[in-house]
Amino acid sequence: MAIQEEIKTIPVIVDVPEDTIDSLLTSAFEGGSNYWYRVEKKISGKEDKAAGCQYLGDYVLKGHGLIISDFYGAEKGDRVEKTLDREAVCRGLKIMADKYPHHFKDMMNDDGDATTGDVFLQCCLYGEIIYG
Repeated sequence: MAIQEEIKTIPVIVDVPEDTIDSLLTSAFEGGSNYWYRVEKKISGKEDKAAGCQYLGDYVLKGHGLIISDFYGAEKGDRVEKTLDREAVCRGLKIMADKYPHHFKDMMNDDGDATTGDVFLQCCLYGEIIYG
């Protein structure tokens, strides 16, 4: 029986364009995550930059937030509400890179789809894939 060696890694910092993040969130909101999420409320940021926001992802990236619940199969009192804001997006990118590198690679290669968006949204809100 072969003994498996521990694989050592070196962390790196990667810049992810906001357009890429906006596309991921749009993929999640318009298809990939429709089976489990609901936007319960919009939270305005410090400055009113919402005037030019056409999409929910754009709203988040311009300093605002969304309260999102996991409504799938849950009664109103049982829903868990989480905040999606710029901080959650940054956290979600790191989690996606660490735990789901094949999805992160798809995103970075501009090869993402609705599933990639769904994984990203779940990473932002829950720190892991819990649906699908």
